[in-house]
Amino acid sequence: MCFFHLRIFLHFFADECCTHEIMREMMNESNNNNIYYCQFTSTIANGKNHPPANHPPECKCYSRILSSSYDQSLEELKFQKSACHFAQIGNVAKLKQLLEKDFERWTNSIDTQLSGLTPLHYASRNGHSECVKLLLEKKYECEVNARTKSGNSTALMRASATGEAEIVEVLLKAGADASLRDDDGETALHKANTFIWQEKRRCEDFEEERRKRAEMKFEKIVKALVANYPEATTVTNRRGEKPCERKV
Repeated sequence: MCFFHLRIFLHFFADECCTHEIMREMMNESNNNNIYYCQFTSTIANGKNHPPANHPPECKCYSRILSSSYDQSLEELKFQKSACHFAQIGNVAKLKQLLEKDFERWTNSIDTQLSGLTPLHYASRNGHSECVKLLLEKKYECEVNARTKSGNSTALMRASATGEAEIVEVLLKAGADASLRDDDGETALHKANTFIWQEKRRCEDFEEERRKRAEMKFEKIVKALVANYPEATTVTNRRGEKPCERKV
């Protein structure tokens, strides 16, 4: 696609998730190789210094360099202004703005038709408990047991797989079902066992404190999951493995 046609495409297909203002800034600065996209502020900044001036110090993500060839697609720009993105990076304020504006559109929205991750999946697996609690407020009608299109995974499974003990407890209190299985036949307890096995391997020769913290998280997760679904300890996955036999 030539540059002229690309400019026309960007102009006519920018929607409210990717504003005309941002698209104009991209096109006007097409000859500048130092264009940064701040995931925290959802703005574009120019300049030779990295990070750009308006990239706040509390931003935990890193700015992405946008080249003059527009290697960042329209879909990526749309995602960066979505509820899934703000849940992913833990931006509670931005997430709340979207929910207050139109929760029916955003609460159970998905990132793509292929993966089908919701904001709750993103917040849960990345340890953003405040985002999780916000999404689970009754007025937003969040589907706590929503499944991904790829893998049939729940937010509870995601949180268990990353050792997010606090979020596991929050999800269970909100009605998350620990008996559900994904496409591999695994429950959240299988995912928790995978987490602790991986952490032990990482900390085999060093980081004793990290290993202890991981074990404490694991114990809390197992206790919460088994209390919700006692039979979880005997459930086998498609390979015939019980949770305690699940490694990598």
